Amino acid sequence: KWDVELQTPLGKQGFIADLTADDSTVNGTTDSKQTGAAVLRDGAVHDDEFNFIVDLKKPFPMAMSFEFTIQGDQLTGIGRAKGLPKIKAKGTRIG
Repeated sequence: KWDVELQTPLGKQGFIADLTADDSTVNGTTDSKQTGAAVLRDGAVHDDEFNFIVDLKKPFPMAMSFEFTIQGDQLTGIGRAKGLPKIKAKGTRIG
């Protein structure tokens, strides 16, 4: 599990990501107070990098894509939704 923090234009927001991975795919869920629960789709792993898409229902329906690099128990990356600026993301392993 990962505690992920996003630096959005509206301030800091975050989610808990419960992820599983094999040699080429990443699967799992995200959950937050702001956006609710979502299932990952189109997840891929490449060495120490991975990416996925989540279809959010709140505050309004949108697909967000994320790209992360893992460094030990830390994640760094970006998130983006169509028509919105990229946002910085970072995370810490929590379990």
